[in-house]
Amino acid sequence: MIILLFGPPGVGKGTQADLLCKAYGLKHISSGALLREEVIRETSLGKEVDCIMKAGNFPDDNVIMDLVDAQFLKLKEAHEFKGLVLDGVPRTLPQARMLDSLLAKNHLKIDALFILDAPEDFLIKRIEKRLICEGCGRSYHVDEVPPLANGICDECGVSLKTRADDVAGTVKNRIDLYKRQTSAVLAYYENSSFVHRINAIENVQDVFSSIKRLLCREKLDSCVESL
Repeated sequence: MIILLFGPPGVGKGTQADLLCKAYGLKHISSGALLREEVIRETSLGKEVDCIMKAGNFPDDNVIMDLVDAQFLKLKEAHEFKGLVLDGVPRTLPQARMLDSLLAKNHLKIDALFILDAPEDFLIKRIEKRLICEGCGRSYHVDEVPPLANGICDECGVSLKTRADDVAGTVKNRIDLYKRQTSAVLAYYENSSFVHRINAIENVQDVFSSIKRLLCREKLDSCVESL
């Protein structure tokens, strides 16, 4: 199963990706998480993209897809590959075409694409309360998805912090950039039967229920029997 999650910063893509992975045994590939991992590890690429991301911009398409390709190969080699949830990929038309090639090379196809929608003012307010793990990159929200222990990641026990690019001016820039870049991508997929829009203003579990209903309707695989 290959699922794509689309939506502007703060809409909840990472949270929904985590829920999908736990429900169906899928693996999560987030372009943002891959880039932040490079920054945390202080690799040469990480140092290069750190300033770009702090300004609310996105790295070159080839940089993104090289990271995705490497992660894809790593997951397949683990021999536990049941499918992927792609979050933040593809963000541009060239990335969409590169993803098509990557999937075709591995005899795979996109099964569902979910566009998570929410107003800009809602997103900015939500992002102000977002936290991220410095270790594994998992996202939390003070009100909607709080950690079990205050300020500590449930998964790895590392401290949580506010992302450097989660400030009002930068967030606005990221949302505007998302709209400009992804309009062409959504047009690329618009006639595909696997595209669905979701109202992301609802609470986390209601959004997830909407996604599951659509997956069940599409009869993507036997996993939906567990719903």
